[in-house]
Amino acid sequence: MLAFLSVPQNFKLVSANAVLEGACERVIVGDLYCDIPLGLYVIRGENVVLIGELDLEREELPPHMTHVSVAEIRR
Repeated sequence: MLAFLSVPQNFKLVSANAVLEGACERVIVGDLYCDIPLGLYVIRGENVVLIGELDLEREELPPHMTHVSVAEIRR
């Protein structure tokens, strides 16, 4: 799941709920992938194991991956 997490600077994420903005689920099938938009997503804090930062400047998928529509990935 990819999303933006906004929290106050002094906030400690210890068993607190996380609210993700613009969340999307990335589905990969072979060399094809698509991002399915989920919108606003709430995750209970007790279910959070790891939250990491994504470098938006760096390409995260190999160059052979092809972006397709949601309808095509579900075929």
